[in-house]
Amino acid sequence: MDMKKRMPKLMALVLTLVLCFGSVQSVFAYTYKDASNKPIVSEKTVEEATYKFCKDTMAGGYDLIDTDELKADIDKGTKMVIVDTMPADSYNYQNGHVPGAINAVAPMKAEEYTAAQKSALMNQLPKTKEWKTVSKSVYSKAAKSERRIVKKNGKKVYQKKTTVADKKVKVVVYCGFIGCTRSHVAAAYLVKQGYKNVYRYGGGIEAWMDANYEVEMSYNYVSASYVNSKLSDSNVVLLDVRQKKDYAAGHIAGSVSASCLSDVVTGDTTDGLAADNIKAAVNKAGKDKEYILICYSGNRYAKAATKLLLKEGVAFENIKTLGGDDSKFSSDGGMKAWEKKYPKVTDKSVTITCKVEKDTAAAHWFIVSEGGSMTKNTVLSTKVSTDDFYNALETVAGKKVWNDGAVKDFGVDESLDDCLAKGQGSKDFAKLNLTVSWGGKTYKLSDVVTNAKYKDVEYKGSYDIAFAGNLDNQHKAKTGCITCFGGCYMGITSGHDTPMYIKYNPKNLPAVGETVIVKYNLKQ
Repeated sequence: MDMKKRMPKLMALVLTLVLCFGSVQSVFAYTYKDASNKPIVSEKTVEEATYKFCKDTMAGGYDLIDTDELKADIDKGTKMVIVDTMPADSYNYQNGHVPGAINAVAPMKAEEYTAAQKSALMNQLPKTKEWKTVSKSVYSKAAKSERRIVKKNGKKVYQKKTTVADKKVKVVVYCGFIGCTRSHVAAAYLVKQGYKNVYRYGGGIEAWMDANYEVEMSYNYVSASYVNSKLSDSNVVLLDVRQKKDYAAGHIAGSVSASCLSDVVTGDTTDGLAADNIKAAVNKAGKDKEYILICYSGNRYAKAATKLLLKEGVAFENIKTLGGDDSKFSSDGGMKAWEKKYPKVTDKSVTITCKVEKDTAAAHWFIVSEGGSMTKNTVLSTKVSTDDFYNALETVAGKKVWNDGAVKDFGVDESLDDCLAKGQGSKDFAKLNLTVSWGGKTYKLSDVVTNAKYKDVEYKGSYDIAFAGNLDNQHKAKTGCITCFGGCYMGITSGHDTPMYIKYNPKNLPAVGETVIVKYNLKQ
């Protein structure tokens, strides 16, 4: 690179280091400490570090960029690649990294730069396509859009588009602090590889944090389906780090509450100190377990909890965070992602999300799981599977099901109560009050199921729903029946005092395709 172009920044850096002792102290405190961990900064230290930085920069052939210039480039969306050369633990969670930076570790000395480390850097840099001269046989095998013939000196030259490194892209390399040479090693290597637009951000992550600019952390995001697969795993702890009131309103079955409110909302400790809550959870479960953090979207609360778990000795690789469907951060991650596909529970209720399939016309089926054969005949559908719904209800109501496994079928004129009178089924079954919420209003089942009749006889019952069980029958039938208002030997829940083919009209529901929340409240 042009030395005339680089000299002003280099000289400005030298003057800053030599003349501004206060700022030098903050820069070098990270590296130079005595036995009692107190910073040591001397004029000789400043001189040596300044000389080395200048010498490395001139020898490396790269340009320099400062904190404010880098921030301005990020803000205006400059096309570039930012490379953090610090070890993975620093990049991921100890210090974090400049937003959008990739991680490609480099050593402090060029001679220690391994082939694997160089490859890890090069593989993450962008590629482009260029025309390359090839043989006629290679040309003939290429797609028409990927080949061409040009003439040079009157002769045909066969060319094919080939993927190569984009050596014109702007690359900004940084490490921990101004005395760190990892960024120099990587930047100098890129220059030698022919990259034309390489910058070293000398202040590194310490300067970035000193400027109070946002720092990103990397987290081990997992999907809701991954969390669901771990519900029965004794080596996994589901840690719900949301506020206590939201945990109480509904959570994943088996999850433990450890609110991190105090670390997210400054000064608010109504849920107790976050550090104490996390410490108590780790003391009970052990630091060698896998922890899956559940928060609102996998963001602020989970980040606070991650730092606290690390302080308690839990390994970074054992800390997971519920993110979006693609196991990445998402504004619709956390409990939002969970509620799309699975039930949430309290000590006395189960809640699921449903979609309106029809809001008029008489019906038999009330809620059917998507994929079930009765989906098109139901009032509401849900992504929640019959198995997941059954397991959630069992968490709340225990094994108090009507179908003890012996009931395989019964007549369309019969109800669960009728079967009990004949000695079929268990009398000790849980009863549930069902509510439907949307648009800020909550409706009782009796407000949604209207004009309920069987053979023109109006229903006068309680509108209680039975935990019918019927899971084995459902596995065979595959109708997907979550809830039937009529008594049913296939539905996981159903009316206990209604015949199978009772009819009713839906009411007080939003338009077809809209979402409603259905809550099953356990009756005592």
